[in-house]
Amino acid sequence: MNGRWIRRLVASAGLVMVAAAGLAGPAKATSLSAPSSSGRPLRVTGATGAGALGPALGPSVGGRFTAAAATSAHDVWAVGLSSNGPPLVFHWNGSAWWEYPISPNLYFLGVAAVSPSDAWAVGGSYWYAPTQTEAYHWNGKTWTQVSTPTPDGSAFFNGVAATSAANAWAVGATGPGPGGPGSSNAPLIEHWNGTTWEQQSAPVPDKPGAFSGVAATSASNAWAVGTTGSHALIEHWNGSKWQQVPVPAGVPADSGLNGIAATGPDNVWAVGVNGSGSLPAPLILHWNGTQWSVLSSPNPTGNTYMLAVAAASQRNAWAVGYDRAGGASCSPECQTVTEHWNGTKWSVVPSPNPPAEYLNAFLGVVAISSCDAWAVGTTDFSSTLIAHWNGHTWS
Repeated sequence: MNGRWIRRLVASAGLVMVAAAGLAGPAKATSLSAPSSSGRPLRVTGATGAGALGPALGPSVGGRFTAAAATSAHDVWAVGLSSNGPPLVFHWNGSAWWEYPISPNLYFLGVAAVSPSDAWAVGGSYWYAPTQTEAYHWNGKTWTQVSTPTPDGSAFFNGVAATSAANAWAVGATGPGPGGPGSSNAPLIEHWNGTTWEQQSAPVPDKPGAFSGVAATSASNAWAVGTTGSHALIEHWNGSKWQQVPVPAGVPADSGLNGIAATGPDNVWAVGVNGSGSLPAPLILHWNGTQWSVLSSPNPTGNTYMLAVAAASQRNAWAVGYDRAGGASCSPECQTVTEHWNGTKWSVVPSPNPPAEYLNAFLGVVAISSCDAWAVGTTDFSSTLIAHWNGHTWS
C-alpha cells in the first residue's frame, strides 16, 4: 500500500474510496438564516412504526454516516452527508431515531456530545475545493452554526471531541476538501473556549497530511492522530501546548491512523492501517498513561482497514471498518468488520451486511456500555448503515 492511498484513506476520517466510487460531494454551502428546525421522526422502511428502529440495520437513507457520539443509551447522535447535499443529523432517544434537518449543502465528518444539551458536529462546506471549516452546536433544542477560522482560505474538520461547555477540540486539515487533491493539506487543530473557536499552534510536519481524529478527557489532556506523508501522526495536548509524540516501535513507515478514543489519561486507543505489506492490515495502538504500544489484532481476510474506535472502559472497546475479501477491489463486495477488546485481547465479532453492489463499511462507532454500542457507515456510499450491539450480537 503506498503513501498516497494511505493519505486518501485517512484524510476524510474513514470516507474511503471516494474517488474510486465516483461519488460527487455536496454542493457549496449557503448561510443559515435561522437555526435548524426541531427534530422530526424518521420514517424507516420496514420499521415497526414511524421513527422506530428498523428490524435489523436501523434507519437507511441516501448518503453515509461518518461518525457517532453518545452520552447515554437515550442520547445518541449519528452524522454524515446525504447523497443530494444537506448534511445528515440523526438522534436516538432510546426508542426512535429522529432527523434534524440542516439546510446548507455541507457535510459532517465528526460529532461529539457532552450532555443532552451540549453537542458538536463538524465538517466542511464543499467536498472539493475550496472548502470552509464548519461547526454546529446543539443546545438541547436546536442546531446552530458557530463561526470557525478557515486557515489559508480553505480547510475542513475531520473530527471533534468535547469535555465541557468550555472545552472542545476540532481537527482536520487545511487545503482542498476530502474529494479534492490532498497534496497541499496540512494538519489543523482548533479549540473552543466556551466563547470562540481559535486555531491552535501545533507542530507542523514537514510533509502534507491531516488529522483524522481527536479525543479528550479533560482540559489538560487531549490526543490528535492522523497521517503525514506516509507516516502515522500522534500529537498530545498537556494543558499548555501541543507536542508531537513518536509513534511506538512496531509501527511501519507506510501506516496511518484513522480514529482515536479515550476513557481516561491511562486508557487511549488509536486505530488505522498498516500498509507496509502487500495487503493492508489493522493497526491498533494503546496508551497506558506512560507509553504507546502496538497490540496484536485479527486480520479477518488478510486485507482489513480499521477506520474508527470507541471505548467505554478499560475492558470494553470496539474497532470498526471494512475488509476486502476479494483482494485489491471490492469484488466480491467489501464487508463490514468489527473487533472487540475485552481487557485481554482483540477478537473479531460477526457484523451485519445488507445487500450491496460493492461495499459495506463502518465509518464510525460509539460504545456506551458492555451491552450497548452503535456502528455507523454506508452501503455503496449511497445509503446509510447503522447497527446496534445489544451485548450478544450486532443487529
